[in-house]
Amino acid sequence: MAKKQEKSIEQRLEEALVLYEKTPYSLPSNWCWTRLGTVCKLDNGEKIDKEELFYLDVKTLRTQNYELTKNNGVIVNEGQRVILVDGENSGEVFDIPKHGYMGSTFRILDIDKTLNEIYVRYFISSHQDELRNNKIGSAIPHLNKELFFNLSFPLAPLEEQQRIVGIIEKQFAKLDEARDLIQKSLDSFVDRKSAILHKAFTGELTKKWREEHRLDNAVEISKRLNLSRFQELSFGWLKINAQDACCEKISCGHTPTQDILEHGEIPFLKVYNIVDNKIDFEYRPQFINLEANKKLKSSELKPNDIVMNIVGPPLRKIAIIPGTYQKWNMNQAIVRFRAKEYIIPKFLYYLLLWPNTLDDVISKTKGVVGQANISVTQSRNLDFIIPSRQEQEEIVRILDSIFEKEDKSKELIDMLDKIDEMKKSILACAFRGELGTSNTADEPAIDLLKRILENKKGLKL
Repeated sequence: MAKKQEKSIEQRLEEALVLYEKTPYSLPSNWCWTRLGTVCKLDNGEKIDKEELFYLDVKTLRTQNYELTKNNGVIVNEGQRVILVDGENSGEVFDIPKHGYMGSTFRILDIDKTLNEIYVRYFISSHQDELRNNKIGSAIPHLNKELFFNLSFPLAPLEEQQRIVGIIEKQFAKLDEARDLIQKSLDSFVDRKSAILHKAFTGELTKKWREEHRLDNAVEISKRLNLSRFQELSFGWLKINAQDACCEKISCGHTPTQDILEHGEIPFLKVYNIVDNKIDFEYRPQFINLEANKKLKSSELKPNDIVMNIVGPPLRKIAIIPGTYQKWNMNQAIVRFRAKEYIIPKFLYYLLLWPNTLDDVISKTKGVVGQANISVTQSRNLDFIIPSRQEQEEIVRILDSIFEKEDKSKELIDMLDKIDEMKKSILACAFRGELGTSNTADEPAIDLLKRILENKKGLKL
């Protein structure tokens, strides 16, 4: 049998270059287009047995909590890079900080040593969304390797790669510093808000006000709420279960798949419409018609009802139904609280925002892996603390005033999103040669590509 003739460097170069008509955009004159699979490959690694080493899975690398060990697995060494090939974040790259066994959802990312490896990694990072949104497989999504290897890769001269990496790292360091400051402010706000709510529902916030007013006592409050059971607390407050605070049965919604419309008379809420503890119905709005709403009467909503998601994560998504429509409805992942006449709806809203109200039930939630559920029964049996109507009004007045001034969380979250967008913009400019660092005196990238092909004789994917 005749020996298969090896391809010449010119043939391999022609195959490695992306055809001009298929190039995504124009590059500086001494750059060239190839494919990601030309400069890197994914390696399954080498398995060994009977040696106890750290097990470096996703959780360990994220938390840097190196406690889990194994006696066998695929070896990875300090300084290597691995890429996640299974799961929702497929395509994410991690640095290996120490010798150990690689997590089963990883593959070793082997980048050609002729290149600046950080340059290649930043390129992969710039396509993270595309890789994440084009996974294959339904039960456990996997990295689309065909897409990965065929990404058009803008190969810059080696000197230019180094300059680009330097600028990216300098700019990213400034943005990360800004992110840390914003996150600290956001954490501080969350802690401060939690502390204020705690003062409100332990009586400290209205202590002085309470001393100056004649208020309903526990017995009077229980009569107004028509209660046969309650626990008297300090200051004449009551502890009751949530259902006794509501004029209608606490219930969840339904999933009327066939009745969902893009337009209709009755807005149909889903959990994603609860954003920053407010109703955001501009995002992916859905409706049902009047006929469908009649069939779903038990989950009908009215303005000033309080809704809470019972399927997570995350839990603790709580909002008050606005007066935009006279009637609303909701899906099965949401429960409704409709306050009795003596109880102010906004008071119940703040009470549900107080972490103590849900801490115990959330600690007992059960569900499939990665999902936590609160049952409708658990929702009905939540402990609600109820003061007099007059004190409810004062608590709501104070909290409204404080949080109107304090609530900067949405602005801070928007700023974090802007930092992510700025990073994406920097990467986009970098791989178009638009950072102002191009130098026509650099060795042409096509010569660099030839060396890669000569050294490797073509990477086997």
